[in-house]
Amino acid sequence: MPLHPSESSLLLIHGWAQSLAFWSPLFHLLTPSADLMHFDRGYFGSPVSPFFPSEKKGRVGILTHSFGLHLVPDVWLERADFGVFVSGFDTFLPQDAKKRRRSERILHRMDKKLRESPQELVALFRSLCGQEGPWSSPVCHGELLQRDLARLASEGLDLGRVGKIPEIHLVHGTLDRVVDLSRAEDLKEKLPHARLHVLENADHGLPLTHAQELARLLKGILEGRSA
Repeated sequence: MPLHPSESSLLLIHGWAQSLAFWSPLFHLLTPSADLMHFDRGYFGSPVSPFFPSEKKGRVGILTHSFGLHLVPDVWLERADFGVFVSGFDTFLPQDAKKRRRSERILHRMDKKLRESPQELVALFRSLCGQEGPWSSPVCHGELLQRDLARLASEGLDLGRVGKIPEIHLVHGTLDRVVDLSRAEDLKEKLPHARLHVLENADHGLPLTHAQELARLLKGILEGRSA
């Protein structure tokens, strides 16, 4: 019997150099279906980390983008019913030697630019996520951006904890130039019960450019239907 989605809760966690505003195209698409709870790393303001719902009625899930998968609070990993990880990865650097060297060069250039002009680098990175147009922020915590950028090169997921989430969906675009599709395929191998959804012609800005498709997937999961 399908669950009543309005009793469900969904934690949204953005990725590197983003804020909760990254999810804005999904707000009106998902608000009737679930109580949306917004995590904010605090790159451009104060950090926000919502508590796990004290009274769990419907399904409780996690939606992350890219590096956001590495920022999920422990209690959510332990108690969530499902996770939908968009452009996610265990380790950022690909196993393939050629692709790995390319990713390492990108990280090196990003680190150099971040030290020189954090706002310019963030604006450039956001353009790779489909966020066109001028960007600026009165607050930009460069040190936090730099620390998290360094984590991309060295940190892997605690797969034992992530793997305890009963239902996992990996969503990735074929045109992602930031996180190679092979990272999602590698994660699928390490999490055998996960389902991989590959979206044609979607890049790293998938939640922005393919919000309708992502919302349909999420609504089905919130209602307890197989997607």
